[in-house]
Amino acid sequence: MSPSEREARDRKSAESVNTGAGTEYERSPMECEATRLMTAAKHGDATAFDALVEQLRPRAFHVANSMVGSRDDALELSQETFLKVYRARATYREEEPFLPWFHRILRNTCFSYLRKQKRLKKHSLSAPRGADEDAGEWDV
Repeated sequence: MSPSEREARDRKSAESVNTGAGTEYERSPMECEATRLMTAAKHGDATAFDALVEQLRPRAFHVANSMVGSRDDALELSQETFLKVYRARATYREEEPFLPWFHRILRNTCFSYLRKQKRLKKHSLSAPRGADEDAGEWDV
């Protein structure tokens, strides 16, 4: 392979990475639709937010249920998450994908619930495990 062919290949490869081309960087249709609906909701379209809730309700329930282990609590927490998203819609950055922002709010809502229920314990990564600190066992 000549240097000019290698340079052309490298340039094409860099362009595909920068533009998000290729299967590993493409957004799913659901992610694109959720982002479009949230952007519309941010600009005052109430029906877009209703459609967003309908689209994401099963996903939110399953994530919350896997975190808290209770169907009733998961329903309540997913509903609370949608309320938080609606209230914070003005802070949503349109140039960013919606689903990571949504999942962060959902996860934090579940963590807050678990903390209040005293079901979430803090663990230090730098403190020795157990009472015997001289043993040198680190909780990493």
